[in-house]
Amino acid sequence: GLGDVYKRQAIDTLHDVVDILPKNNKYTEYYLCTLHRPFNVDCKTTLHNILIKLNNLNKQVIIPAHPRLKNNITNTYSNIKFIEPLGYLDFISYIKHSHGVISDSGGVQCECAFLNIPLLTLRPTTEHLITLSLGNKLIDITQIGSNNFIRNKFQRPELWDGNASKRIVKIINQYHLDKSINLNHKSWTNLEAKNVTAYMKSKTLAEKSAWEFIENQKDGKKMELVVINPGPVFGPTLSGNLDGAS
Repeated sequence: GLGDVYKRQAIDTLHDVVDILPKNNKYTEYYLCTLHRPFNVDCKTTLHNILIKLNNLNKQVIIPAHPRLKNNITNTYSNIKFIEPLGYLDFISYIKHSHGVISDSGGVQCECAFLNIPLLTLRPTTEHLITLSLGNKLIDITQIGSNNFIRNKFQRPELWDGNASKRIVKIINQYHLDKSINLNHKSWTNLEAKNVTAYMKSKTLAEKSAWEFIENQKDGKKMELVVINPGPVFGPTLSGNLDGAS
């Protein structure tokens, strides 16, 4: 199967933009950091402890500050530069020209792996397991350090070839042509299946609630719901090793 559909499409986009990225002339020797998950930034003490560790790294740390993070900063940090959130191309450029990235993001794991930039993921788990063999290292706060980056050259996975979108279209067309396949709004992932994770369950329940809301509209109200359902939500599961970290 295509596996993680939305990740593969993001990889396709990186193929398109990697050669047209704007040059980052403001900063040269730096680590890039992004933090937005509640378990890292909602508690001011936890966030402060993270920022202290970042402040002690051997290069300046650039943080495009998520509003949730910005609202909970309680101190100043001489080795950290907080900047405004970046657009997509600028952000990818910042990754590409950094000496390493510290993040709790999901997408950043794939972007760093594609660009061969070492990454410390400040989370206990990942939904992008393949990146663990491509320079991504799961850490806790105590492991934030310049010496913990995995600095090797990795070969991109074969399916990260920039053609995932074409393969997706081909499969969709096959479903249209094969009349024996009948997937509809009732073809949900089986939540009792052994390989269904919390992530898949939460996505499925959210989509089912949206469908039920639309179906239960009365008094002549008409609404349309358009949803692009990834594999963890709709139809048979594509993989049994997805992680529930998101």
